[in-house]
Parts: sequence; structure tokens; C-alpha cells
Amino acid sequence: MEGLKKWWNDFAEKNSKTQLPMASTTKILTAITAIENKNVEDTVIIPKKACGIEFSSIYLEENEK
Repeated sequence: MEGLKKWWNDFAEKNSKTQLPMASTTKILTAITAIENKNVEDTVIIPKKACGIEFSSIYLEENEK
């Protein structure tokens, strides 16, 4: 986990003056949250409630792995 924290700090420092779209920031924070809270070797099966979310650009499908 220390490697991820170092990467994030380096990324944030190098890009501290660069404006990024909010979606980019959201995706990065979502990835960090998932990595910190789940085993990256686990298979995730998409539940129905995660499908069809408006403005989502990843178009999840129910039972997708």
C-alpha cells in the first residue's frame, strides 16, 4: 500500500497546477478506494443495482465479471 500512496503523492505533486476533468479525478479516487479496500485478486460480479446508472461511461452489465 505504501507504493500506491507514494505514487499518488508524486502524481498529485507533478500535476498540482494542471486542471483535469472531474471525471478523471473521480476515476482515480475510485481505483484507489477499491485497491485499499479489496483484494485485487478477487473476482467482482456486477450486481443489478450497479447497471444502467445515468452518465456512466463504462456500461456495466448484470453478472459481468
